[in-house]
Amino acid sequence: MTAAHKNRLQQTTGQIEEQFHGAIQNVDEAITKNPMTATLATFTLGIISGVVIGAAMSGGRSHRSRYDQFSDQIDHLSESLHAAVPDAVSKYFAKSRR
Repeated sequence: MTAAHKNRLQQTTGQIEEQFHGAIQNVDEAITKNPMTATLATFTLGIISGVVIGAAMSGGRSHRSRYDQFSDQIDHLSESLHAAVPDAVSKYFAKSRR
């Protein structure tokens, strides 16, 4: 690498550093002037990131219908009641057949 190239690289690096520090100062000023807005923006970005990551993680799974989910909850409740009540009453809470 020639001296001219090294000099140009150093100039470009210096300009990038100046712009980066200027951007950080602008962000600091914006946060200082509007702390609630900055907090809300950060919170919103966190929620959006969580939703995107969650959707990406569950992308390959098949989605069950609400009826199937509700039916499973009823079956689970029935099993819980069956275990909790005496045998004389448990016949009324027998597992439903599909």
